[in-house]
Amino acid sequence: MRIQPKHPYTYLNLAEFKIEEGNLKEALEHCSQGIQADPGFVQFYFLRGQLYAEFGNKAEAIQDFETFLQLKPDSAETKIVREWIQKLRK
Repeated sequence: MRIQPKHPYTYLNLAEFKIEEGNLKEALEHCSQGIQADPGFVQFYFLRGQLYAEFGNKAEAIQDFETFLQLKPDSAETKIVREWIQKLRK
């Protein structure tokens, strides 16, 4: 398999693999790298928001979730993202 390091799916797959391994810090780093590679790739904001929330970084999580909503307001995940934001603001 040929790895394309600047392709967003490469970073997404790496992040998901690191989550499965239980290495959330590295998963967070891969999400951030993916956002640098493609700032419009909304899945990174959704996943990184969840990771930030897991680490207790509420402000960063909310910011990522809000960015997700700005980029893709009609997404199937919109309701879930709004629930995350509401939960984090409490």
